[in-house]
Amino acid sequence: MRERSLKDLFHLVKEVLPETQELVTFSSEMPVKEALEVMRKKNISQVPIVEGDEVLGVFSYRSLAEGMRKLAANHKDVLSLPVLEFYEDLKFAQITDELKSLLDEFDLKDGVLVGTQKRLQGIITVVDALRYFYRVAAPYILVREIELAITLIQ
Repeated sequence: MRERSLKDLFHLVKEVLPETQELVTFSSEMPVKEALEVMRKKNISQVPIVEGDEVLGVFSYRSLAEGMRKLAANHKDVLSLPVLEFYEDLKFAQITDELKSLLDEFDLKDGVLVGTQKRLQGIITVVDALRYFYRVAAPYILVREIELAITLIQ
């Protein structure tokens, strides 16, 4: 049995980052129409915009809606604009950060980037965090349901 440090007892970003995550990125010049098609096909809600090895921001459904709200009313062809016109900034987290410290960011932006601006390792969304917390809580919920069933039988 391996000895655990105190840091292992906390819920860390590395435990939430999906192991099988395919890190999709967009170039800053990708047209919105193509970006939306990729996001729909891959069933993802936000994608980092990367130029070279640097993260410029994130394109998401929310950032698109917010950007469209700010566009001039006479701009008709939104789908041909580059995704960089509709980006938002997400906070960067390290794999050793506690998940608890990111809850406000999840509330505000629905996700965080993992790594640094020059070395992106992944992205964690609210759904990833929810799945993690469910995995952690499921055994305790099951025990509670068993306890309730036993009290009903008696």
